Amino acid sequence: MGRYSEVERRFDADPGALLPDLSGVAAAVSEAVESQLDATYFDTADTRLARYRITLRRRTGGDDAGCHLKLPAGVDERTEVRLPLGRATRKVPVALAAEVRALVRNLPLVPIAVLHTVISNSSTKTIGRRDDSRPHEPWLTERSTPGSRLR
Repeated sequence: MGRYSEVERRFDADPGALLPDLSGVAAAVSEAVESQLDATYFDTADTRLARYRITLRRRTGGDDAGCHLKLPAGVDERTEVRLPLGRATRKVPVALAAEVRALVRNLPLVPIAVLHTVISNSSTKTIGRRDDSRPHEPWLTERSTPGSRLR
């Protein structure tokens, strides 16, 4: 089970908007790679986790497929607990369920929604910051479509 700190800032753009030309500030910009992600979100029937800004999902696709528990850690920051994908698709791994047991008590964690997302991911290497061989945070654009609401 891995724990990671995640800082995420979201900005809205019109559909079809293009990223600005980064050639003057970036040593390299990778070609965008498109991935399809399919996620099943879990919560209690009364959405107890959502009320505490906690996300629990099982996601396939992309480079971080697995079971993810996201816990609030600041304004734009979350602590993410990750487990690899198991064979169960409609049941939360025991280790992640244990992380939220104090909040959910004996209520079952059930699938509440399915989300299908297509992401386009480009990374940059910036001149004059860090050393030029280390990639910086990726640019990520995504389009999400609801799958099914399971409640």
